[in-house]
Parts: sequence; structure tokens; C-alpha cells
Amino acid sequence: MHLTPLLALVTSIDADHLDIYGQKDKIVESFEKFISQILPGGSLVIKKGVELNTEKTSAKIYTYSLNKEADFTTVNLHLNTEGGFYQFDIKTPNGIIEDCKMNYPGLLNVENAVGAASLAFLAGATPSEIKTGLEDYQGVIRRFDVQYKNEKYIYIDDYAHHPEELKAFISSVKELYKGRKIAGIFQPHLYSRTRDFSAEFAVSLDLLDTAILIPLYPAREEPIRGISSEIIYNQMKLQDKHLVTKPEVLEILKYHDYDIVVTMGAGDIDGMAGQITEILKTKE
Repeated sequence: MHLTPLLALVTSIDADHLDIYGQKDKIVESFEKFISQILPGGSLVIKKGVELNTEKTSAKIYTYSLNKEADFTTVNLHLNTEGGFYQFDIKTPNGIIEDCKMNYPGLLNVENAVGAASLAFLAGATPSEIKTGLEDYQGVIRRFDVQYKNEKYIYIDDYAHHPEELKAFISSVKELYKGRKIAGIFQPHLYSRTRDFSAEFAVSLDLLDTAILIPLYPAREEPIRGISSEIIYNQMKLQDKHLVTKPEVLEILKYHDYDIVVTMGAGDIDGMAGQITEILKTKE
């Protein structure tokens, strides 16, 4: 609310942080106020499918998407199986930026790249500069963060802590490593978020081959009676699911073989990364 940008991009207005906003309508109101503060002559880029009232902004409006019809979108998107990276062209209002490449994995990150490229384009970057920026991108800690990889095992850590983030992350892993078994370890974040989205969390975690839930991370919140990781566990349809403590996770990994291990959550689950890596190295 303190920003008055010339260029802005909205990726999502999913209901989240309801402990602060109370309800989704208030989140939407905040976004609509934000976009009304874009400076005259500015531009707004919105992810295709995000429903936002744009009547109060004077910005020129564009859309972006991974592969749907939009002002900015990918064309000829495919996975280079040898290199493990995605190649694509980017359609812009002024033509095609050809032969783009991302060395950073995950379809979600390709979608984000289209959004970033759209802002760069509107800011005046050349096609060559955009291509170079995408190819040089090295990612950030805890976003599809490959902790360990050899011919047999892969371990990836990700900050995903909302049902839609989990769905996007798990789907990206499955797309990149088709046919390989994925064990996901998830630490819910906040009592209120677990209460509000337990059913949605269950649906996203059902995408895994094996799901391991550990106690939730309370962060700034006091306990809410009856709310724990168990309410997600109980709504899952996946047969191979486990509700355990952190030490028990390590025991499961020692005595079971999984092609791909992923840890997910915004709490302190990343503190297990070193122990998980050492277990996989020992098994190797």
C-alpha cells in the first residue's frame, strides 16, 4: 500500500494470510487499491485467470500465461530431456522472442519467467537482454532448491506452504521426472492456514506417491484447539501416507528407497536438509 509503481504485475490473489485479512474479499480489495496506485502512463500485467476489478486503475493492462492465449505467453514450450531445462519462445505484443532457455527447473518457474520477461519488455529491455537474463537466472534458496542429486536419488527443498503452491511444485517435479516415485515431506505453517485450507492441502498432497506429514509450525500463532497436521492427514485419499515426528522421518528415509525426496513448507523444515542429504549419501 506504500508503493506507487510505474509497472506492476499480479501473479495471484488466492486466499491466504486470513489471520490478518479475515476473508478473501479483503485481500481482493487490497490488490485493487494497490493497482489503483500505478502511476499515470504505467502498465499492469495480470496472470491469465486472475479476476481483478481494474476500473480504478489508469494503467494499460496486459495479461500473461504459461501457455494459454495472452499478451505474453510461451510458444513451442518443451523440455530438453538431455539438459533437463525448458526451451520456448515468448509471444509479446510486438512479436516473438525466439529460443529462450531456462536452466532452472519447474514449469512454475517458466510461468514466472514469462511474467518477469513481460515487465522487462515493458521497461524497455531488448529481446537479447531478456533471453540472457532468463538463461543466467540461478534461482533462489528454497524455491525448487536441488539439495542433492546423483544417478539414483534426487532431493529438492521448496518453500511451498499454500495448497496452490504445493500443487504447482509437485506437478512440476512430476513433469520433470516422469515415471519416478516421489516422497514428499510437508510441514504445515500456521494453525489458521491449516484450519482454513486442510481439504485443499489434502488434495494437493494426494498428488505424491508417498506423503509424510510432520507437526505444524506455529510461527506467530497460539494453538487453536483441534487443529494439527492430523486434520490434513485424515482428509487425504492417498494410501501411502504417514503422520510422524521429525526423527521418525529420518528413520523412514533410512529404511525405504524413494527416487525423489522433496521437503515443503515455510517453517523450519529446511533445517532437516543436511540430515536428509547425509542419509541419501549413505544409501548411495
